[in-house]
Amino acid sequence: MNRFMAWEAHNLAKFAKDAYARIQELEDMKSHATRIRELLRQTPDGMTLAQLSDATGTRSDTLSNTLSAMQDAYIDRWTGPHRGQWAAVWCVVVPPANCPRPDHA
Repeated sequence: MNRFMAWEAHNLAKFAKDAYARIQELEDMKSHATRIRELLRQTPDGMTLAQLSDATGTRSDTLSNTLSAMQDAYIDRWTGPHRGQWAAVWCVVVPPANCPRPDHA
């Protein structure tokens, strides 16, 4: 277990800086997820990473990590091959507007 009181100031400052960077990264991932979700809901046929990258201006590896963490995102099909590679077409689950609650059984 770490005892922060025993840490030297520069080590504590580095830890705080690293922790802040990680928090920012997680918050950015959430904002990417929101943007991706909006785009995929507007495109019911789905989009590849390249298409999402073009639409958002975000790197493909960042989008791939975000999509992997999104519980409502899934690979619908594969397209290609493009230059010898297959590309996943991503979609999101669109929840129903209103699902009635069942009666007591």
